[in-house]
Amino acid sequence: GHRHFRPGRISAAAAAAAAAAAAAAATTPAAARRRHHRRDRTPTKHTTHRSTTASAAAIAAATTPAATCRRHQRTATKHTTRRSTTTTAANAAAFAAAAEANETSSEVLRVAQAGPTGHASALDLFGLDLADVKGAPLMFATYDHPEAPDVDSCFIWQESIVRHLHIAQANGRNLWLGGPAGTGKTQTMQQFAARTGRMFRRFVFDRFTTRDDFLGATGLDNGSTVFQPGPVLEAYTTPGAVCLLDEVGMGQPAALSALNAFLERQAQVAYAGQVWHRAAGNMFPAADNSLGQGDTSGRFAGVQTMNTAFLERFSLLVPFAYLPASLETEALVRHTGCTPALAAHVVDAVGHIRGRVAGGEIIDAPSIRQMVAFIEACRVLDPSEAWRSTIGARQPAESEAGMAAAYAACINESLIRIESQKV
Repeated sequence: GHRHFRPGRISAAAAAAAAAAAAAAATTPAAARRRHHRRDRTPTKHTTHRSTTASAAAIAAATTPAATCRRHQRTATKHTTRRSTTTTAANAAAFAAAAEANETSSEVLRVAQAGPTGHASALDLFGLDLADVKGAPLMFATYDHPEAPDVDSCFIWQESIVRHLHIAQANGRNLWLGGPAGTGKTQTMQQFAARTGRMFRRFVFDRFTTRDDFLGATGLDNGSTVFQPGPVLEAYTTPGAVCLLDEVGMGQPAALSALNAFLERQAQVAYAGQVWHRAAGNMFPAADNSLGQGDTSGRFAGVQTMNTAFLERFSLLVPFAYLPASLETEALVRHTGCTPALAAHVVDAVGHIRGRVAGGEIIDAPSIRQMVAFIEACRVLDPSEAWRSTIGARQPAESEAGMAAAYAACINESLIRIESQKV
């Protein structure tokens, strides 16, 4: 079976070899002091753990990386991450010796990444020049996890959201992101992980979800019965990881209650016969269509009122809404490559429809995802058919008259045909 390494653990043989190699570090030429890129992938999460603990000094000597090397090359955009990093004393010889003794370099490198590699400002990471009340720039810890998502240069960041993200990561607080579908809750956390180089996990709840699904369960591994951690525990023990608890309002209270202890800061939780320590810097945001009070609109069936004890674990409740018209226009241009005139026309039409939703004439407001799909479809389909396929057909029957009236009043088919040809 596969062998899996828990952060903070290393074999005694590896520690001894690393300590010897580290002693010779001072004489290693500067040109050799570089970080080794991991060449072998860490096995799957359903694996057994090593349990031999080395001394703190040996671990530090073997596993402190030179943080000046980047594992991922990211696309250069105006929002490109420019991470400030700190150089450390470890060198390639120490890594090689420890890796050889352990028979795998991935285990050594996993321990080496037990903390952030540096810090970067909100301006560097998100393109927003933000400061605290004292005028100091908002800084964010950055990591180099190999499973960090790809950066989406088209994503639009909002000041309030970035400020809440800073509070959460700086103080170990849990975020609750609440709002209608299509307002960017999931993508916000995914792109935050991408920009800061963090591992990202997303677990989607439904009414049939059990604690075994997200925390893990006992199973067979190479003929032996072992506990196999689920995605939440995988993120829980990974420094800096972001684990999104998505559609959490669909989960059952009995299942969600298992998370209460894990969501505490610096928690140490006994579960499945062992004690789980929350790794430094990881984040557990929740995303839902409400702010914990359940669905009052009738549009999000199954979203429940949250147990007070569970909701209390989330210090920051962040309402998500549709972007302002100017930012939605910019987002459409970035995502589709359409002309600003076409993007502005579609945003204006959808804004009119959203106003009718507030008045009760239409049930569901179109999201930015639907607008992107509409603009893309207009390159091949007639505007009326593109609208029906991407937006109109999603509405219930009682919205049919309202949507037809909105289309007739707001959509200029001639403009859409002309501007679609300019792409």
